[in-house]
Amino acid sequence: MPLGPVGRPGARGRPAHGPPGLEVLELPLVHEAPLAPEGMQCITTKTWRRLKMKKHKASKRHKLLRHKAKNTK
Repeated sequence: MPLGPVGRPGARGRPAHGPPGLEVLELPLVHEAPLAPEGMQCITTKTWRRLKMKKHKASKRHKLLRHKAKNTK
């Protein structure tokens, strides 16, 4: 019995979708990750956001310290 796109027969033993006898291609679920440019690494979104926040907080702290130093004279 041919299988539907989801990989299991539909109700009453018929294929889930398409006309009877329609073959469904099986594709691998693993995708090759795109290669990063020379000398660079791929990082996750979570890591990127954490690094961005760290940089943001450092510049904010530096700005506040400069502002405070300017107003204490």
